[in-house]
Amino acid sequence: MSDTTHLHLPLILASQAQKHVTHNEALLLLDALVHMSVIDRTRVTPPGAPAEGDRHIVAASATDAWAGRDDTIALYQDGDWDFLTPNPGWFAWVGAESTFVVWRGDAWTVIDTDVPDDFSFTSLGVNTGHDSVNKLSVKSNAVLFAPVEAADGGTGDVRFVIDKEAGADTASLLFQTGWEGRAELGLAGDDSFRLKVSADGTTWLDVFEVDADASLVVPAGAHVAAQNSGPLAGFRNYLVNGAFLINQRAFAGGSLTAGDYGYDRWKAGAGGASVTVSGHDVTLASGSLVQIIEEPDLAGRTVTVSLEDPSAPVSVDLDGVTGTIPAGSGRQGVTLTVPAASTGDLTLELAGTAATFSRAQLERGGFATPFEWRPAMVEEAMCRRYFQSVAAPEIVADAGIGGSQWRRVVKFLPVVMRAQPSTLDSSTYSGVVADVDVVGYDDRIFCKYKVSEAGMANLNFAATLDAEM
Repeated sequence: MSDTTHLHLPLILASQAQKHVTHNEALLLLDALVHMSVIDRTRVTPPGAPAEGDRHIVAASATDAWAGRDDTIALYQDGDWDFLTPNPGWFAWVGAESTFVVWRGDAWTVIDTDVPDDFSFTSLGVNTGHDSVNKLSVKSNAVLFAPVEAADGGTGDVRFVIDKEAGADTASLLFQTGWEGRAELGLAGDDSFRLKVSADGTTWLDVFEVDADASLVVPAGAHVAAQNSGPLAGFRNYLVNGAFLINQRAFAGGSLTAGDYGYDRWKAGAGGASVTVSGHDVTLASGSLVQIIEEPDLAGRTVTVSLEDPSAPVSVDLDGVTGTIPAGSGRQGVTLTVPAASTGDLTLELAGTAATFSRAQLERGGFATPFEWRPAMVEEAMCRRYFQSVAAPEIVADAGIGGSQWRRVVKFLPVVMRAQPSTLDSSTYSGVVADVDVVGYDDRIFCKYKVSEAGMANLNFAATLDAEM
């Protein structure tokens, strides 16, 4: 062996003459290689006036005196260039770049040691890359933030601060699935605290919003167990008799001509309708059903019309704004924006062919929430505002006063109607002078009659009161 294995330093051989030459050569190589620092690593030709001891890493495609010496260490020594071939793992400081490089066996690679004394980083990636937007990136199955306990001089608190520059900016937590947004919590575009969700990462819907004055807004309508069946029930459903269970007219199902009412609050559209109800299932064989909603104050609002388990698509027309509820299991709906001009009553029309569904609902917001059940007595009272049948007990009276004297019966209605109704009298009587006069008012029904002088009078009266829209 004439030199060392790793640095290739010359060895002094036994009985060698001029041992000092070999020894000095080894020292010079050590001087060049230990704590190695080169001037640069981009040159392809030697500098014009090198100084003794200058070192360079020869760049690719070198020429002149460096030709064929790519990636070696060029050492200017004793007026000439020597070339040191690196072994994998050799380090060198590159003065022109103020950085360390290491020879991997096939290339010189930068070793990033730019760690400032104050440990302030412009960007950092933990187990993943970072970029100009995500200056801090962490790839981990868990991230822990723990407090400095009071016993160690801390407070025991952990506070995660997210700051934004201006009110119109965003400071939020974004939750994703497959790199698509699904939920966002925080201050998004203003200073109201909100939660919003998305099904596709593009269209976002607000779940709730809390203003600076602590007012809570639930655009889609709240859905909690107590609301749907308990004391928080808030009449989310603007439709009356959405379950089609109230049937004061005793409609047996079948065909309805245009404008005729069957089940309470539902009438046939302009082309008529064929509809039947079995249990909770409504079958709209043909035509359309219409309900006029009395002044709901929904102009310009986002609303959702929904049905339970529609077997076929159902077309929806809401004061001229149209959409389609798709067929499917569970609650299916369509979200519409009520025209700004719809400041009075609102007309909803459902049209379909051989479509079976149940539990119609119209509510504010962009979500179809579970059907709002109301007690039967409440639903029937709401129907009676528009239509009801009333009757008075049988009245038996003697002649008493002469035939010219009017007798009167007044019956107050259990539910005040929205307007003075039209009436259909179905009274039966005997022993009276003239026809019974029955008049309906919004809060009562008034019946007057005359008893004949001949004797007893017997009267049964009933009336249908209609104040439908």
